[in-house]
Amino acid sequence: MATRTNPKDDTISAIGNAMQFFDDNNLAELNMLKTFLQLKDRHLTAQKEFLAKKYGNDFEGIGPIDARLTFDAELSKALDAEVALSAINIPPFDKNSWRVQGFIYDANQKEIAQVMVTLVQSEKREPIKDSPSAVSDKNGFYAITLNGEQIKALKGVTVSLAVMTADQKLQVITESQLVPKIAKIDFFEIVLNQPAPAPAVG
Repeated sequence: MATRTNPKDDTISAIGNAMQFFDDNNLAELNMLKTFLQLKDRHLTAQKEFLAKKYGNDFEGIGPIDARLTFDAELSKALDAEVALSAINIPPFDKNSWRVQGFIYDANQKEIAQVMVTLVQSEKREPIKDSPSAVSDKNGFYAITLNGEQIKALKGVTVSLAVMTADQKLQVITESQLVPKIAKIDFFEIVLNQPAPAPAVG
């Protein structure tokens, strides 16, 4: 007898494979672009030095080169950030699970590493018993996953996210009202309106 597969399962698997494919290719393309940018800037710097030596530092052709090198320096910072994001190791997602994931930033939009994220009941703002937690990585990325049994135990209760430091000091409880559902991933960014707290112990 032939085995029938659930189309929903196939879709989830295909999406996961596609996301991994695009992440891998995006990282390769970003690294290639960064290498090209470095080679181009090396050429521009050599050209600038040649012009300065031959015509002096006030030569009109040097200004545009300086402007381009300044622009490329900012572009290089942006590329470094994108490379870091593309290199994030996102855990595999099981089709019978629910996940909330995202990034944590401080008031200056800087990623916060090594802070703890837990689930709380949105209405009571109390911790959810036996719920897993997560510690943000160097990119500020976090991911919390509930399995099928944990989702059933919540019985449709809405959840929010609590961010705590290593000494269990509460930083914030988000206003989000997420409803865990099987085969669903929620993306949620957390911004702390204050300097980065002391890191949690992973």
